[in-house]
Amino acid sequence: ANLLVLVKTLEDSRDMDAAYTVIKNHVASNPKDMQAHMLLAERQISRDVQGAIETYETVLETLPNNFIVLNNIAYMELQQGNLEKAAQYGARAYEMQPDNAATADTYAQILVRQGKTEEAVSAYNRVMNKDMKNEEVFLNYLETLWLNGNGVIAERRMNDLPLKQAESQERLAQLKAKYAL
Repeated sequence: ANLLVLVKTLEDSRDMDAAYTVIKNHVASNPKDMQAHMLLAERQISRDVQGAIETYETVLETLPNNFIVLNNIAYMELQQGNLEKAAQYGARAYEMQPDNAATADTYAQILVRQGKTEEAVSAYNRVMNKDMKNEEVFLNYLETLWLNGNGVIAERRMNDLPLKQAESQERLAQLKAKYAL
C-alpha cells in the first residue's frame, strides 16, 4: 500500500521518472510482489515494450490465468508485429473472458491481421451491445464488418454510438472515405 501511495504522489506531481524508479527498485527488492510487477509493466509500455512484455511474463509465472496480463501481452505483441505470439496470448485471454470488450477487441484485431475477418466479427458480436461505450472498439468493429463484406450492417450500426472524441470522429470520416460511403 505504501508503494501505491508513493507512486501516486510522485505521478500527481508529474515526476514520472522518479515514480518509475521507485517501482523498478521495489520490484528488484521484492520479486514476489506481483502487484508491483503489474505497476511496472504498465509504465514500461510507453518506455520499453519488450521490458513490459518480459515483466508481464514474470507475472504469468505466478498468475498464469490473469486475462488482463495475457491480453496486454497479446496487444503489445500485435503492435510489435509478432502475430504468432499475439495469437497465442490473445486466444487464451479471449477464452477466459470472451465477453470483455478489451479481450474481444485484441483477439478480433489479431484475427483480422490473420485474414480471419468472419471469426473477428463473431468475437466482436459478443461484446457489441447498447452498453458499448468504447469508441475505439466500436470503430474497430465497424472496420472489421467492412473488411468482412458486411458493409450494410456497418452502415446500419454506424450511428449506434454517438462519437464524442475528436480522434474517433476523424477516424470514422477516414473509414467512410476508405469504404466509399
